Amino acid sequence: MSELEAELAMPPFPAEIGYVWQAWSRIRQRKGAGYSGPVPIEWTDIDAFLRRSGVVLAPYEIEFIEMIDDEFLKAYAAEPSPAEKAAAIKDGLGQVAKR
Repeated sequence: MSELEAELAMPPFPAEIGYVWQAWSRIRQRKGAGYSGPVPIEWTDIDAFLRRSGVVLAPYEIEFIEMIDDEFLKAYAAEPSPAEKAAAIKDGLGQVAKR
């Protein structure tokens, strides 16, 4: 059990950048999805968020939001699709039934 706990252990979230994470989260929550899942946050999304929310971000903070979003999209793309998950479950059940 301690091996699993060690694998799942994460460093604490850096509170100093919490406001950037919150900005990304607010923009992402309002961003629509395409046919194949989430689409990248665009400049127009960031611009509208900054103008309407009154939040002021430096260029490096906007770049950080873009980096967070890029990693989010990579992680989403790495996840198996619902069809792939269903096929894996079906294959697994078929293997169990053969035993």
